Amino acid sequence: MPLRRIHSIRQKLFIGAGLICVVGLLVASTLLVTYEMRSYRSGWENDLQTQARLLGQTSAPALLFHDQKYARENLAALRLKPLIAAAAIYDAQGQLFAQYAHPSIGDAVLPQRPGREQIEVAGQQMMLFQPIIENNERLGTIYLIGNYEWLGRLKNFLMIVLLVSGCALLVSAALVWGLQKSITQPVLGLAEVARRVMEQRNFSLRAEKTTADEVGYLVDAFNDMLVEIGHSTQALEQSNQDLALALAGRRQLQERFQRVVESAPSAMVMIDRAGLIEMVNVQAERIFGYQRAELLGKKMEILLPERYRAVHPGLRTSFFTDPAPRAMGVGRDLFARRKDGSEFPVEIGLNPIEMEEGLMVLSAIVDISERVRSANRLAEHARELERSNKDLDTFAYVASHDLKSPLRGINQLANWIAEDMQGSLPPQVEKHLQLMRSRITRMERLLDDLLSYSRVGRVENKIGVINVADTVRDLFALATPPPGFKLQLGDDLPVLTTPVAPFEQVVRNLLANAVKHHDKQEGTIEFSAQRNGTRYLFSVRDDGPGIPPEFHQRIFNMFQTLKPRDEREGSGMGLALVKKVVENYGGVVVVESDGVLGTLFRFSWLAQWDDQSIKGAVK
Repeated sequence: MPLRRIHSIRQKLFIGAGLICVVGLLVASTLLVTYEMRSYRSGWENDLQTQARLLGQTSAPALLFHDQKYARENLAALRLKPLIAAAAIYDAQGQLFAQYAHPSIGDAVLPQRPGREQIEVAGQQMMLFQPIIENNERLGTIYLIGNYEWLGRLKNFLMIVLLVSGCALLVSAALVWGLQKSITQPVLGLAEVARRVMEQRNFSLRAEKTTADEVGYLVDAFNDMLVEIGHSTQALEQSNQDLALALAGRRQLQERFQRVVESAPSAMVMIDRAGLIEMVNVQAERIFGYQRAELLGKKMEILLPERYRAVHPGLRTSFFTDPAPRAMGVGRDLFARRKDGSEFPVEIGLNPIEMEEGLMVLSAIVDISERVRSANRLAEHARELERSNKDLDTFAYVASHDLKSPLRGINQLANWIAEDMQGSLPPQVEKHLQLMRSRITRMERLLDDLLSYSRVGRVENKIGVINVADTVRDLFALATPPPGFKLQLGDDLPVLTTPVAPFEQVVRNLLANAVKHHDKQEGTIEFSAQRNGTRYLFSVRDDGPGIPPEFHQRIFNMFQTLKPRDEREGSGMGLALVKKVVENYGGVVVVESDGVLGTLFRFSWLAQWDDQSIKGAVK
């Protein structure tokens, strides 16, 4: 019976010790028997060689004198040695000279000629050929056959060995049976406590320590282990409770996640590392034309055009190598494929999701067919608008050039008439000539303003550094205010890095508007600035008649004036230019006035400009 099938440690120790004793005795007995048989054979060989040497010495004279009778008498003396079964003497020529056979075996068949000089064993006989030498001269050979009864010797010795081994086994068994109790008793007690602990799940039980040896140390370690297991069991039970709650919460989250995915306005498709579709929502069914069962478990490539399917697995592997939320195919046009084989443009957002089955990727797919069509229409409208703007620019330039030439001719003609007829024209005619020259000047200004308005945002403006206070003073002087006008500048006017021409155009028009529409010969214009994050808020305030609130929007329209042009010279384009320039450079302009006294214009302007900010701000 194999030891592993024995359940009792006591039996295992007893049988194990018994096996050790048996194996030890077998090894020792084998060695003893082997040694005994080798010694027995060695003794026989020595005796046989000694006997042959003695017979050779006594038979040498017979060989020397060819006395066969004497030789036979010497051999006959061997009958006193029953262990010698037969003998023979051969002369120097190898001829049989004399022979002998023990009466118990009768006539022995002896070799006719001597063999090799060696000892041979055949069955129960040992045979020897040995030379007969006298005075270094070989006289002949002696041949002996001995009764080599090794089998009987072996049987007798085995009986002795078995008897001694049996006694040793009995003594060893008695000793092992007595000693194993001192070893197994504490272990069996320990095993009993372990059994009760496992059956009762009671980790408060303790094994009794009865020895101070390794078994005692094992008992201490077992008791300490029970303490640790008790603590670990409590912690594990608490962890299991926490895990159960966490799993319940996770299931709720997954259910909520599935509901969110299902109700998402975009098509949602979740795949695993192998590219197999694990989840789709109703929107995915709608835009792709598949039933849900037709997609689940299929490769993601079923939703891609044929030309993308070969490269998509590599892209998927790359995403799983570095999973992070990202947009798919940034800078490229992406297309998906419906069940009917038709393709449509899409935008795809990728999000890694850790699920119970492992890492997944959730793809949010948006059909942008309508957006692409709208973008194409918008691009076409933009091209049409660009063509219209170019036509308008061309028209404004042509109108400015072609209309100014006849106006200058008419103005020159009026000047010549006034010079030639100076002093002879009736007052009424002089008044009409003056009015005509005034209208010509207004028309030229209107043409200039139209040209400036059409070029806003399409003329490259270089960035420069300006001191706002100095710039405002210069522009105020260019507005040619009456001597009674004063300019008050705020203390916090900055030095700007900005597109110079548009900024100066806005400030110039606002200052000119304040001077032109003032109702008195004396007035004050205030110019200030306030930093607001990345922008400045500039203010132009006057103490003129004000603008009624109902006209606050109208004044920014083209060709709009609040008074007839006969009463107040102007093209009606100044504030329209201000609004267009400010808005084209990313700012806003507003007016504040109660219509009784004073008007405040505010416009915002970027505090720091560079080439990139111009590209982002200019419309």
